[in-house]
Amino acid sequence: MALALVITARRLRPYFLSHPVGAKTNTPLKQTLDGSSTAQGSGVGIVITTPQGEDLEFAIKFGFKASNNEAGYEALVIGMRMAHETGVKHLLAYSDSQLVVKQVEDTYEAKEESMIQYLQQIADLKTKFHHFQIIQIPREENAKADSLSKLASSL
Repeated sequence: MALALVITARRLRPYFLSHPVGAKTNTPLKQTLDGSSTAQGSGVGIVITTPQGEDLEFAIKFGFKASNNEAGYEALVIGMRMAHETGVKHLLAYSDSQLVVKQVEDTYEAKEESMIQYLQQIADLKTKFHHFQIIQIPREENAKADSLSKLASSL
C-alpha cells in the first residue's frame, strides 16, 4: 500500500504543478472514495475531481486482507495522504459508508480497536489541511469509486 501511495502521489504532483489554481486556492479538492473486500483480496477506488472538473481515477489493491469497513477507512486514509502529498489544503471527501462517515464525524462511537486506530490516523491527517469535510453520499452517486474498488480487490 505504501508503494502504491508513493507512486500515486508522484503521478499527481506534475498535474497539480502544471495546473495553477490562481484565485481558486480556496476551492476544495473533491474525492469520492470506496473500499472493497472480496475472496480475491481487498482494495480501494478513489476518484479525484479537480477544480477544473477533470476526474482522476485510481484503483489500488492492498497487499493484505481487510474487511469492508477497514477497506472504507483505508480509502479515506489513502485519499487524504494523496491530497496532502500533492499540496492540497482544502479537501472534501465523499463516501457511501455510513459507518466511516459517522465515526469520522464523531456521531458514532468506534468500539473495535482497528476502527479506533484508523480514526487516530485520520485525526492526525486532518491537521494537515486548512479545511477537511467528509460527506455521506448515496451508493448510486458512488458508482465510479465502487467500480474501481471492486476492480482493485479482484485483481
